[in-house]
Amino acid sequence: MNSEGILFRDSEHKTVFESVLRKMDCGPSDVYRISFAYLIALDDVCRKHISQLYDFAQDCICPDALDAPWQTSCSLRTVELAVNLYNSYCGADAADIFAYGEYNVYYVQALKLRFPCGVWD
Repeated sequence: MNSEGILFRDSEHKTVFESVLRKMDCGPSDVYRISFAYLIALDDVCRKHISQLYDFAQDCICPDALDAPWQTSCSLRTVELAVNLYNSYCGADAADIFAYGEYNVYYVQALKLRFPCGVWD
């Protein structure tokens, strides 16, 4: 996946995103995994717990991480959005997810990655 043109929080966000995509071995049309990888690479807490968020051996998300004791309010919002974009999980309220203003621009970028239909231009 070419990450050119994608908005990243910092260089570590980009590096972790690209690393996660390589581990997932997903193609450029796998918008589900791309948006998930983008979000779990965004938050510092999520970065530390990537292996608890995604099972690379089984190639699937780990929804139990939503209840993990290490979750912060910010990381939980980020994971809830990541899971929603991955499998349409409906347990989170979008208003709650977007209540954390600092990451909203990156949350919108994740939406663009998941739904690259051109309506964003």
